[in-house]
Amino acid sequence: MGSTHIWNEVLSPEDLTIYANHYLNDLQTAGGSLSAYFPDQIINDMFFSWMTEQDTSRLAEVRSADAETPIGSMGGGHKAMMQMPLIGQKVRINEMDQLRSFRQGDSRFQEDDMTKATETVVRAVANRVEVARGDVLTTGRVRYSENGAIVDAGIGRDEEFEVTPKKHWDDQDSGALEDIISWAMDYEDANGTKPGTIIASPKVIQKLQTNKQFRDAANTTGELARVSSGAINAVLQDQGLPGITSYSRSVRDGKAARRILDENTLYFLPPETQSGLLGYTVWGQTVEMHSPEYNLSGAGQIAVGAWRENDPMAYWVRANCAVQPILTNPNMAMVAHVVKPGPSKKTGRGAK
Repeated sequence: MGSTHIWNEVLSPEDLTIYANHYLNDLQTAGGSLSAYFPDQIINDMFFSWMTEQDTSRLAEVRSADAETPIGSMGGGHKAMMQMPLIGQKVRINEMDQLRSFRQGDSRFQEDDMTKATETVVRAVANRVEVARGDVLTTGRVRYSENGAIVDAGIGRDEEFEVTPKKHWDDQDSGALEDIISWAMDYEDANGTKPGTIIASPKVIQKLQTNKQFRDAANTTGELARVSSGAINAVLQDQGLPGITSYSRSVRDGKAARRILDENTLYFLPPETQSGLLGYTVWGQTVEMHSPEYNLSGAGQIAVGAWRENDPMAYWVRANCAVQPILTNPNMAMVAHVVKPGPSKKTGRGAK
C-alpha cells in the first residue's frame, strides 16, 4: 500500500460523520434492536464509571413523635468502571468503482459511493454493538476477545437471576407455566415491579405451544395438540404478566450466522418504555474525534473519514468508535435457560 492521507475533495470527515450518526440512529430506531433497553449515553472520555443499583425497593420506617428519623441507605450496589473497547471497520473503493463514477461526469456519483461505503461500515458497527447488548443480557458479563483485546468481567448480576427449570421445556409435560409465574414473582420480589417484557426465540415459543400446562390453560376441552402464540400470551396476561415478544435476529459472522440472543433462553426485562432503567449503550471518545485532520465540530457516536492511497489510487472509508453496552441495574435482567442446548448457530460471544 502507498502512502495515505485524508481525502476531503468529495465529502469531508464532518460530512461523513454527520451522515453516519444519523444513519446509526435510523438503524437503531427501525425496530428489531435491543437499543430501546440500552439508550445511548455519550461521554467525553474512554472510561465510564457507574454505580449498580440494587435493593431499590426498601421500606421507610414509622417513628414516634420526637424520635430520631431512622437511618436508611442508598440501596447497596457497587461502583464499577471500565474502559470502552475500540470498534471499527474500513472498506475500500477501488479503481474500477472510481472510474465508473468519473465516467458519469457528475460528482454526485462519487458521493453515492462514499455514502454507500459509510452505510456499510456503520451497519457493521451497529451489528457489533447489538451482539454486545445480547451478550451482556445473556451472561451478565462484559466479554470480548478479538485482535489482542481481551476482557471477561462480571458486572454485578446475582446468581439467582440466571435460572434453569427443574424439567427443561423440551418435555411437553414440564411445568413451563408454573416456571414463568414463579420466576416473575421472584423478579418482582427483588425489583419491586413485575417484568415489563418477556423475550424468547421462536424455538422457545414453539416449545410452549405444545406444552401441556399452556394447552390446558388455553383450551378448556384439552383437544388441541398445539396452541397459538396469541393463546400463550392471553394465558400470561391473565396472570398479570406481559405476553412474550419473539426475537430471532442474527448477524453474519464470517460465513456463519451469529444469534444476538440465546435461542434456548427466556428473558425477563423491564418495560421497553422505561428508558435507562436497565442500562445504557455508552459511547466514548476516539482519536479521530479530536484529530485536526477530521476537524469535527461536535461529539457523536461514530467518527468516519475517507483516506486516499496513491499506489494504486484508491480510497478507504473508515469508521471508528469506542462503545460498550452496560447493565447499571443488572438484576433487572433475569435469564432462564429453558431448552436443552444442542448444535445451533453461534450466540453473541464477542462478534468478530
